Amino acid sequence: ALLVINAIGVLGALSVVLSEPSRTWRSAPREAHWLGALRSPGLLALLGAFFFVGLALGSITVAGVAYADDHGRESVYGWLMAALGL
Repeated sequence: ALLVINAIGVLGALSVVLSEPSRTWRSAPREAHWLGALRSPGLLALLGAFFFVGLALGSITVAGVAYADDHGRESVYGWLMAALGL
């Protein structure tokens, strides 16, 4: 079943790549910049959101280790991380 799904995916991708509209399409001329797509406001907002979510999750991990050390039980950290995964 996995091979069939992979084959269907490859055939679908090839049908799009080899289609006439895909082969004739050209992008509009634009000014090249060294940042490329990173100049897009939407992408900058998304990267900022990822940064702050990562910061929050990293803080929880560090605080969980400190809490477990403070209470003298290493298993507390495992339970806290398991609860965070729910």
